[in-house]
Amino acid sequence: MAAMSDEPDGGTMPVPPAPASGLAKAPLAGRSLETAEDAPRAVPAPESTPESALGSAAEPAEPPMNAPVDAPAAPLAPGTPLPDDPADQAPMAVAMRAARMAGARGEVPVGAAVFGADGTLLAEAGNEVEARCDASAHAELLAMRAAARRLGRPRLEGCLLAVTLEPCPMCAAAAAHFRIGTIQFAAYDPKGGGIDHGPRLFDRAGALHRPDVVGGVREREAADLLTRFFRALRRPPSP
Repeated sequence: MAAMSDEPDGGTMPVPPAPASGLAKAPLAGRSLETAEDAPRAVPAPESTPESALGSAAEPAEPPMNAPVDAPAAPLAPGTPLPDDPADQAPMAVAMRAARMAGARGEVPVGAAVFGADGTLLAEAGNEVEARCDASAHAELLAMRAAARRLGRPRLEGCLLAVTLEPCPMCAAAAAHFRIGTIQFAAYDPKGGGIDHGPRLFDRAGALHRPDVVGGVREREAADLLTRFFRALRRPPSP
């Protein structure tokens, strides 16, 4: 890592980083990101309250309902080799593009992309909960299913899953069953997440599979996208 409400199934209001869960994180050294606030953290900072944390930065003008918040980012070209450091932002650019497209369709703006071990872009998807009338149609599940179909096998060993919001318990469990090699996510989700929050599935002694995890990649960008989407939903209609 939904219904049109303040607490949708496809992604809840994220807040900046929460306490570390003890996951085995990929190394982050030597990476220069867009801003210090967007830098991924192997050990997240203390948790803040949603409104104060997400509203701390200067807020951009809010877009109209169902309109893209920003211009879509260019996707990574298929066949581009994966970076040695999974905290690299290129895979997240594809996931952010899918998230913006989902928001433009009226879905909660969460996007995901799966890259093969050779760097091939296998699949990308945004939330489709509303369109499919399916509460399980989260971006991560759709992308992993499409990637497995493309490869012609049920396992995604060595693949990288990039998603704009910390996966929920359902999607984290699915990633374990798909045997995803690395999960890279953007915004943290203290209320609905299943990796650094909630059940912390990969920390459990009986975990089926433990992928490498890197959180906080382009965190501010993903959090702003979600914040503006939900504010637009709560805005009273014009008289």
